[in-house]
Amino acid sequence: MNVSKRKIKYILVQTLLILITVIYTNVINIIYTDECFRNICLYTAIISIVILLIQMRYERSLVNPFVIVLICFELFQMGLPILYGIDKTYTNWNMEFFGLENRIESLVFTLYCLHAFSVGGCLGFCNKDTNLNIRSSFLKNDKLIRKIALYLSIITGIIAIPLAMGIALLSMKYGYNYIKVDSMGINSGFTNAVRTIFPAAIFLFLVYSKSKKERRCILFLIILYSSVSMIAGGRTVGLSMILVLIYYYYCNSEKTKRKNKLTNFLLLGIAVVMLLFILVMVKTIRMGQEMSGNGIVSIFESVIEEMGFNFTSICFTKIYIPMNTPFQMGKSYLHALVCLIPSSLDLTGLVEFCKQSSPEQWIALQLHKSFGITFDYGVGYSVIAESFYNFGNFGWLSVLIQGYIIQRILSIKFDGNDKFGMYIKLIMLWALTTYPRRSFYTLEKALEYNVIMIIGIIWICWKLMKREKLK
Repeated sequence: MNVSKRKIKYILVQTLLILITVIYTNVINIIYTDECFRNICLYTAIISIVILLIQMRYERSLVNPFVIVLICFELFQMGLPILYGIDKTYTNWNMEFFGLENRIESLVFTLYCLHAFSVGGCLGFCNKDTNLNIRSSFLKNDKLIRKIALYLSIITGIIAIPLAMGIALLSMKYGYNYIKVDSMGINSGFTNAVRTIFPAAIFLFLVYSKSKKERRCILFLIILYSSVSMIAGGRTVGLSMILVLIYYYYCNSEKTKRKNKLTNFLLLGIAVVMLLFILVMVKTIRMGQEMSGNGIVSIFESVIEEMGFNFTSICFTKIYIPMNTPFQMGKSYLHALVCLIPSSLDLTGLVEFCKQSSPEQWIALQLHKSFGITFDYGVGYSVIAESFYNFGNFGWLSVLIQGYIIQRILSIKFDGNDKFGMYIKLIMLWALTTYPRRSFYTLEKALEYNVIMIIGIIWICWKLMKREKLK
C-alpha cells in the first residue's frame, strides 16, 4: 500500500470516529443532567485513548514528537472531564462556576477540536519518501554551528539562569502571585527574549556537542534551569525541558541499542512518571500543603487535575462569547502575527495594543469584572478557547490547520544534516508541550525565536566566514 492510500485509510477511520462522536453527543446524550455530563466525560476518556492509539499506529511509533504533543493536548484540554468520567465521585471546585449546559457544550466542542487536531496531524504526516527536505549548505557546517551554539548559550545563560534564580527566590519569599502580577517589572521584552533563546541555544549545543564531558555539562545546566524554573512557578516550562532531554537520550539509545528497544521504552515511561510526580510535589509545596498519603491513585488524579485545569478556559469563554463580546473572526490570530514584531522597533504602539488585546488579557479582564480577585492568579488560556473566541462552533477548523502545521514542522528534514533536524524536533517539542494550554502566539513565537532567528544567525555567521576566507 502506498502512502497516499494509507493516508486516505486513516483519514476515513478518523472520519468514522467523528461521526460516532457527533451521533453520541447530539442524538444519544442530549439532556443537560449531571449523569449525561459524566457519560460524555467517560466517552471523552475512551475516545482520547482510541485517537492516540490510531495516531501511534499511523506514525508507526510509540514515541514521536507529534504523538507527545497529542498526549499533552488531550491532558491539558480534557484532564478534568476525564476525571469526571472515570471517577463518579470526583468533583472540582472550579467546575462549580459553570452550569451543566455550559459544561456539556464546552466538552462537546472540545471533542470536535480533538478530532480536528488529530486529523490535521494525519494530513501533515509524511514518511521518509515524502518528507519536506530542505537543502542548505550553510547548515552542514557542524563546527560553525557548534561554536554559535556555545556562544549563544554563554551570552543568554549568564542572564537567564541568574534571572530564574532571582524569580525563584522572590516566589518563595512573597508567593507566586507576586511574580504573576510582575510587581518588579521583570517581564520586559529583553528578559522574555533571553528566556526564549536560552533553551534554543542550549539544545542546539547539546545536539552539536562533541564529547561526553560537554554533554554532562549541558545536562547539568538544563536540569538546573528546569529545577529553578519549576520553583519559580514555571512548572510546565521546566518539566518540558526535562521531557525533551529524556526524548533526546531515548532517540540516541535507539540508534545505538536497537535490541534494547523495550527496555528503553520502559525507562522512558518510568522517567515520565517521575516527572509527573515532581509536577504534583512542586504544586503542593508551592501551595503550602502537605503531600497526600493516598498512594498512586491520588498522585494520578492530582497530575491530571493539575494539567487538565485548562478545560475551564473554554467554559469561561462560553460565558462571555457571544453574549457580551462578539466573535473576533480571526482577529486574535492577526494580532499574534503583529506581535512578532519586536516592541522596540514599533514606534506606533501597534504591537503593545495587540498584546493588550490578546485573548489572555481579555479573559482576565472579564473574570476580574465578574468575580473580583477570585481568578486574579491567572487561569491561562488554550488553543481550543481561542478558536471559539474567533469563530464560535466553527473554530475546530483553525485547530485542524494548526495540527497540520505542527506535524509538518516536526517532519522537516534537512538534506544531509540529521543534527539540525534533531534540533528542530527538540526545540519545537519543548515549545509545543505547553502549546495546548496557551494561545496561537506561542506557536508563532517558537517559530520566530527558536527556528527562524537561529537559522538567520547561522546564515549570517556563515556568510561572514565565507567573506573572510575570500579576503
